[in-house]
Amino acid sequence: MPEFFKTSYILGTAFIGLGIYPFIRRAPLPIIGQPLPLFSTDEAAIKKSSTALAATEDHAASDLDSLINLLLRQKGSRDIALGFLFLSHEGHGDDMAVGVLMSMVGAVDLVDAVEMWRRGGEEGQRKALGYLASGAVMIVLAWKKLGLTEVIKSRWF
Repeated sequence: MPEFFKTSYILGTAFIGLGIYPFIRRAPLPIIGQPLPLFSTDEAAIKKSSTALAATEDHAASDLDSLINLLLRQKGSRDIALGFLFLSHEGHGDDMAVGVLMSMVGAVDLVDAVEMWRRGGEEGQRKALGYLASGAVMIVLAWKKLGLTEVIKSRWF
């Protein structure tokens, strides 16, 4: 199998792509994120609410909107950093670092799944299942990358 088909390279590229998205569009990815204020992912509604905010001088709503945009970009920056971490650690052949990074991303996905299930309503519960699947896959990939089955066999069996 060619070197560039390694899971870490695919994950790194995917994380960088997901991280760039909030810098290009104002709305989060509809399949993975909570909707933006004013609770709409519809571009027309977002533009309308932005225009209404500018006209009413409602500073609290405007500040909230700015904060949400900042948090989306912060999450995008985090995803870009994770992507580069996957690429750099795999490029240097550091399987241990890649495995630990995969396990941490899997743990964050599992926590996100719980929060989406608790707070997201019916649509959030569907998204939570996606986070749960993603977290489980990352944990399994980390387990394999770290060779934990062989470690357990060698120590206890």
